Amino acid sequence: MTYGFGNLAEFPEKEKLEKLFEQYKKEMLYLRNFSEKTLNIYQQVFNRWQRYVGEMPTEKNLSRFVIGMREAGLNKTSCNISIRGFNVCLRQPSLKKAKRPPRSRLRPSRRVSNYKKSDNQ
Repeated sequence: MTYGFGNLAEFPEKEKLEKLFEQYKKEMLYLRNFSEKTLNIYQQVFNRWQRYVGEMPTEKNLSRFVIGMREAGLNKTSCNISIRGFNVCLRQPSLKKAKRPPRSRLRPSRRVSNYKKSDNQ
């Protein structure tokens, strides 16, 4: 998703991140029907990211995010919730609806009577 950001290179890194997050929130609200409460939780996680890191995500920054939260005194549960919420934000723009196989292929049929027995059995 996240369309219309071809000119992001002109913005400073913090503004770039904020614009991407605002676009993410709009897409999740209008295209994916996320509730306001869910979006508020993601906003809190984003605010934590801004407080402890404040840059575009990289592998090193992700470690700083966790270390910053733990040093600030957040408990393990709050850190885990923030990590999971931020992972959703990182994955979401690249998600595309994959074609799923028909439902009958996802689980075996429960009707055994449909199978014919061979003559040799």
